Amino acid sequence: MKRVSTPYAIALSLLLFCSGESSAQIFPSPGSTPAEKRQSSFDQTRLLGGLSLAGSVNTFSRGIPMVYTPICNNLEGGDGFGYALGLHATWLLSPDWSVTMHGRYARHGGDFQRFQVIGRSWRGSDDQDPGFVTIRIDSEIDYAAVEGDIMFTWMPASSNVDDLRFGLTAGPWIGLPVSATMSQDHVMEVYDAEGEFLTERDVRTFGGEELHRSTLADDMEMDRVRPMQYGLKLGAVANYHLGNGLYLGPALTVDLPLLSLTDFRWGSLTTWSLGADLSIGL
Repeated sequence: MKRVSTPYAIALSLLLFCSGESSAQIFPSPGSTPAEKRQSSFDQTRLLGGLSLAGSVNTFSRGIPMVYTPICNNLEGGDGFGYALGLHATWLLSPDWSVTMHGRYARHGGDFQRFQVIGRSWRGSDDQDPGFVTIRIDSEIDYAAVEGDIMFTWMPASSNVDDLRFGLTAGPWIGLPVSATMSQDHVMEVYDAEGEFLTERDVRTFGGEELHRSTLADDMEMDRVRPMQYGLKLGAVANYHLGNGLYLGPALTVDLPLLSLTDFRWGSLTTWSLGADLSIGL
């Protein structure tokens, strides 16, 4: 039997090796699925960008100063709704970690009520059980700001289920006020309380007869709002591959403030948001 020389043997081995790799690329392994291929494209995309929008529920804590103060100088706690709209960019650091920056215009509204008992009322009859006259101040805040954040997101590749991945996110946020206005209505009411002193719970539960209403402030500027807000944002996120390089990232987050809304010591704004980022690979 004729022996093959060493150079020919090496050349033959290289040819067989290259042929094997080519066939592996043309015929992928049976274990790979379309979902895995699409997810690997997400992992290999280093930069994504697109639109960002969110709806929010706003919680104002007690202590925000009123713009007009006939009987008291600050608001009780209040709640409201808002929204945010802007752009975002995401850098994929690894298959599990990413950094996202948001820049959005946001509006946050709030409704407040403050009660004060100012005296008794017999309604003109000495035999009638006395009631109480109260002043109720209805206030509304309209606060707008340009907000930005840098979010660090952990979204493990092992959480992938049918092109959907889940993770956690956290990072700092900052807000620069654009406008802040307050409207206030002054309402006088009478309550038949049978001689018992009214509590705020009684007022909210039973209500009273309105005697007089006047407007104290109509979209008056809040001149004590701080020039900057900042805090910590926490949340849970997901990422879904829509196809054709598009990704949808819903998120449930909370913005925890580290400053009061105004230069007054109390009264801050906490925002609970449900939003989504629509991204495309860049």
